[in-house]
Amino acid sequence: KAGGARQRRLRAAARFAGRVRRVMVDRGDRVHRGQPVFTLETEYLALDLQRAEAELARARAANDETTRDLARKQALIAKHSIAQAAFDRSQSASQSAQAAVGAAVAARDLARQRLGDAVVTAPIDGDQEQ
Repeated sequence: KAGGARQRRLRAAARFAGRVRRVMVDRGDRVHRGQPVFTLETEYLALDLQRAEAELARARAANDETTRDLARKQALIAKHSIAQAAFDRSQSASQSAQAAVGAAVAARDLARQRLGDAVVTAPIDGDQEQ
């Protein structure tokens, strides 16, 4: 380049393997950091996100049910109307349901991230190599 400036060449890479749906730049094109370079197919990723959202809804419903059950058992245990073991089982079920919600949130967030990562952007300003 003129003036002794060094030309930066870049290779954009996806974070995971997939089939390229669309290429937005040609070899040798000047690209800028953050500019979309190519996209991967997203059909399966979108289905993964739908599944994760459904699992989260299921986990939240189960958590709501175990929370209500635990509240009922707390009132009954205070009156000595149920055995401690029955209360302990409800408490464990409630804790397990809360953990399942946390896991489902993480799975949904991961599915969202993967879907977003299907658009591969230039990491730096430079000329596209491939």
